[in-house]
Amino acid sequence: MAKIGINGFGRLGRQLLKIAIEKCKKKCATDVSRVLMVNDPNVKPDCFGYLLKNDSLYGKSHMEIVEMGSCLMIDSQRVEITSESKIEKIPWQNCKVDYVIDTTGQNQNCNKASAFLTEGIKKVIVTGCSNVPIFIVGINHACFDVNMKTVSAASPSLNAVMPVLRVLHENFQIQQAMVTEIQPLTNSDKILDDAYGTTSCRSSRSSLTSFSPTQSSSGQEFVNRVMPELEGKTASAAIKIPIPCIGAIDVTAKFGKEAPYEVIKDKFKEASQGYLKNILKYSEENLVSTDIIGDPHSCVFDAKAGVALSKCMVKVFAWYDSQSTYCSPLGKMLFRVEGVKSIFLGPDFITVTKTDDDVEWKLLKPEVFAIIMDFFASGLPVLNDATPNKDTEVYEDDDETVQMIKELLDTRIRPTVQEDGGDIIFVGFEDGIVKLKMQGACSSCPSSIVTLKNGVQNMMQFYIPEVLGVEQVIDEGEKLSESHFEKVEKQILTRESEESKK
Repeated sequence: MAKIGINGFGRLGRQLLKIAIEKCKKKCATDVSRVLMVNDPNVKPDCFGYLLKNDSLYGKSHMEIVEMGSCLMIDSQRVEITSESKIEKIPWQNCKVDYVIDTTGQNQNCNKASAFLTEGIKKVIVTGCSNVPIFIVGINHACFDVNMKTVSAASPSLNAVMPVLRVLHENFQIQQAMVTEIQPLTNSDKILDDAYGTTSCRSSRSSLTSFSPTQSSSGQEFVNRVMPELEGKTASAAIKIPIPCIGAIDVTAKFGKEAPYEVIKDKFKEASQGYLKNILKYSEENLVSTDIIGDPHSCVFDAKAGVALSKCMVKVFAWYDSQSTYCSPLGKMLFRVEGVKSIFLGPDFITVTKTDDDVEWKLLKPEVFAIIMDFFASGLPVLNDATPNKDTEVYEDDDETVQMIKELLDTRIRPTVQEDGGDIIFVGFEDGIVKLKMQGACSSCPSSIVTLKNGVQNMMQFYIPEVLGVEQVIDEGEKLSESHFEKVEKQILTRESEESKK
């Protein structure tokens, strides 16, 4: 288990903690990274729980939060709270923390980031851009070296800019590009005019009553480090606007070949469905900033906001939520292997489905295994923004029969199916019929129907008389070998037999 400590309980720190707590609730062995401790000297002890529960932009959290002196119980998970201002004195080892994530943005350079590497700390991830190695998922994450002790996740705007530049450069050969960031408000911005602690004259002015030029966080130096092939070809500027959380980027680019805007849109759409899936989102809606709140993608390409300036010059526009995170980096790496069709992450297994019978496992397995081993050696989390499966969560409007079905699935049937590399998902209950979906190594095939009828259906009817039958919801194209279902069927029937004898 990766034991994580967070330094900084601002907006980013709180969002990170919420995501980590939700992940642990999935009880998945490949997703067991836990936040054990949070440090922030600027937050009063009685405000930690309050700030976690209430958010003016995202709304109230549904988590159960109990304040217990120097710790918080969040959905039954204990998180220690400290308020140490000196980095080297933060008591990470009291909770046996292995990895530290600094969300303050104040410890960007190597000297400050290295101060976190006290006894027991293996790696430090900082936010912001300085001389710490920068890695952006979907762009240069494959360059990560497991021996690196301090790394940077960059800034929200740089994470939004780089996917756009990658699509444009790889398809149309950028000769020159001008990036304009539209940056949202942060807690360091002034509510009223105040010169104290400011870095420039403009930053001393009220950010609520005006917008103004500000320092860019996707400067040429950082773009060059992430994509060296763009060295000397980009410049950037930024504007601070009186809007919280949601930002945008405007990129004007000159290409080495003709680039009709319709073709550009097609390339962004292809990238959003392929090599930048879950990183870049393509949209043809008439978006405004509030539509982006909570979107987990690094950037949302706005197809209707771009314009062609000439045959070889274009302006494109994309949005981003400055506090949202990414999807599974491991999944994206595996999908780059030719022949891999789908991936299923289970409690203690990974099911990889190949595209067709012409693809030989003996050729596919070495590369898949190598990617999995290298990924876990990197220490990166398997999932960063996945929503926990809530198919068996009991809701207030569930009737007694549905509640019993969900409990039976969760406690007796699902564990057996997961033992064989798959999962079973509750879809609905209507007119006495329970609708279920098989996943992973338990997808649709003739054997799955037998499993449902002879195993799951019999067990359901044994405990719940209201159940008249079980019906499988099949996704087109899902495949599964019969041997898997024979084993699952046998295990469920055995368990059913044992229960009936009691």
